[in-house]
Amino acid sequence: MQVEVNKPALDFLSKVEVACRLPDWRRDLPLRLDDQVAETLLTGLVRRSGELAQETAARLRWRGCLRETVAWLTRVEGAGPSARYGREWLRAGGVTLTGAALQQSHELSLHDGRQDYPLPVRDGEPWGNSPWVFIERGATGDRDWLTEGSARTRSEQAWVLATPDLTPRIAGGACEALGILTDLNRTLYRISGEVELLTPQQDRYRIACRADTESAETFVVIGDPVSQTLQQRPLYRGLPHIHAFDAEGRWQPATGRLQWRFLGNTAPWRESYQAAHGRLWLRLVDTSGNERGRRQVDVVPPNFQIEADIGTGNQAGVVRLSGLAEADLRPGAGCPAGIAITSAPDQARIVCQSMPGVLPPPLTLLLGWPGSEPILLTLPYPQRGALFQQVGRPLFNDDWVPLDRLGGLQLLIQDPEGGRNFWLEGELLTRPNAEGESLRQPFRDRLPPLDQGRLELPLFAWQNRITSLLASSRDLEAQVRLLVKTGRGERLTHIR
Repeated sequence: MQVEVNKPALDFLSKVEVACRLPDWRRDLPLRLDDQVAETLLTGLVRRSGELAQETAARLRWRGCLRETVAWLTRVEGAGPSARYGREWLRAGGVTLTGAALQQSHELSLHDGRQDYPLPVRDGEPWGNSPWVFIERGATGDRDWLTEGSARTRSEQAWVLATPDLTPRIAGGACEALGILTDLNRTLYRISGEVELLTPQQDRYRIACRADTESAETFVVIGDPVSQTLQQRPLYRGLPHIHAFDAEGRWQPATGRLQWRFLGNTAPWRESYQAAHGRLWLRLVDTSGNERGRRQVDVVPPNFQIEADIGTGNQAGVVRLSGLAEADLRPGAGCPAGIAITSAPDQARIVCQSMPGVLPPPLTLLLGWPGSEPILLTLPYPQRGALFQQVGRPLFNDDWVPLDRLGGLQLLIQDPEGGRNFWLEGELLTRPNAEGESLRQPFRDRLPPLDQGRLELPLFAWQNRITSLLASSRDLEAQVRLLVKTGRGERLTHIR
C-alpha cells in the first residue's frame, strides 16, 4: 500500500498537533478501509491486545514506597539468574529525590504481578536529622554524599548541611557558612581541619578532614516491626538497633553505644531499654562521645500483640491489644464513631459497631506512655468488606483516582469466612456515541485468596489494562470504574 501525502494534508496534520484546539480531529481525519481489510486489522489488534495483557501480568516493574511504578523491566534474553532485562523509564531522566523527599522512606522492589521482591539500595535509608556530609570526588567538582553525623575524610575539605540549631565550634580548622537551603531549612558549611557542631543540649558532632580513614557508612534502623497496622511509619516491637553498611552495601559492626530519649524531651540520654516505649530519638555515639547518627522511631513494648475478630452483618467487630505496659489508650482524630474502649493496665478491648455499606475508615488510636508523645496507631476496621486506599487515605464509592497515581492505590478486603472468591472488574464509562450508546468493554480478574481473613493488594499491576481500556475509546472524557465483587456478584466497593 502506498500513501501519498499532499501539501493540504500536511497543513492539516500540523494543526492536529495541537489537538486541544481541534477536539474532533479524529472525525475530520477518517481512516477509510474496505470490509476485508478492516476485519483483518481488527482481528490482529484484538489478538495482540490479549498477548499484551498476558505480557503485562508477567512484566517486572520498579516502584517506590508510594506504590508508584517508575520503570518497566522487560526480559530481553536468557532465563533465571542469567536473564538480561531492558529498562524503560516512565519518567524522563529516571527518578530523582529532592528537597524534603530525601528525609522520607524510599525503597525499591520488583513486582511480577503477584509478589514483591525488595531490592537492596545503596544509600537507600532516608537521610536523618544529623548533619549531612559531602566531599568532592573526581575532576568534575561535584560534591558526593559521604555520610551523616560525625565523619572523617581524607579530603582537604568537606561540605556539611546542618540544621539551624547546630552551632559550629572550631577545634583545629576552619568553618565558613556559605548559605541556607530554604527547602530543607539547613545551613551549608565548608569545613577544613576539625570542627565540632553542637546542639543546644551540647550533643556533639565532629567533622575531621585530612584524616587517615574515610567514613562512608549508611545507618539503617533494624528491628521487629508490627505488621498488622496501616500507618506509614514503621512501628517497632521493642527498641530497634542502628546498623551500619559500607559504601558497597556490606554490613559493618556499628561500634559505639546505642542511646535513646523521648521525642521533644531534653532529659539525658538513656541506655536502659526497660522504659523505651513511645516516640523516641535513637542515636549511636562512638567511644569519644561523638554522635554518629540518630533516627526517630515509634516503639511499643516487646510483648505487644494485636488480635481482631472481624464482624459480619449486625455483629460487632472486636480488636484486642495486649502487652500495653500501662499505656494510655484513647480514640484519635478521625476515628469512626460508635466504638467502645475497655482498658486494663496491660490490655484493651475495642468493640466496633457494624456499619452498613462499604468498609468503614481505619481505626485511629492514640497510644501513649508517661513522658512520651503519643503514637498514632492505625488499624483496619474489624468488619467484613472492601476498601480502596490511596497512600493510606481511604476512598469511598465513586471517588476519582488519576491514572498516573494508580501506583499508590491499594485494595483491602476483610472476610472472616475462608473459601470465598473475590473479583476485580473494570468497565469503561463513556459518553453516548453517535448511535446513542455507550461503549463498554469490561475486564474481570479473580483476586488472590485471603490470608487469615485479610487481603492487601497493590493495584498498579492493572495500570496497563486500564490504559488499554481508555485508549480503546474515542471519548477523551472516558473513565474506568473499578469494582470489587464477591463470587455471588455482591458489589463491595467501587471507584473511578
